[in-house]
Amino acid sequence: MLKVLLFFFETQFFLFFLLLLQPNGLCVISTINRTLLSKIFAIEIAENLLGWVSKGTHSHDKFISPEELCEIMKNNNLNPLNIQGMTLNPIKNTWSFIPSTHVNYFMAGKKIE
Repeated sequence: MLKVLLFFFETQFFLFFLLLLQPNGLCVISTINRTLLSKIFAIEIAENLLGWVSKGTHSHDKFISPEELCEIMKNNNLNPLNIQGMTLNPIKNTWSFIPSTHVNYFMAGKKIE
């Protein structure tokens, strides 16, 4: 499953999905960290300056930190396995994995038996 959490958490579907996940099932999530850098890049640059996404698409207070996501996973019987940052190269229009999770990141979790 791949979903941007800031949209997903507006419904209870995400938590419902975690309940339905079978033992040893894998959940992979992509979302935006709640940092000053994410506000600058996701809102000020992507929305307001470049218009890559519609204005008002992102709400900084709905972004979720990796620590918060780890807690949500643990509270729903998932073992957080991996976290990986990602970044966009606007010249090549390609995404790459990076060590930093300051803006965008993926996290994987495995349902505990």
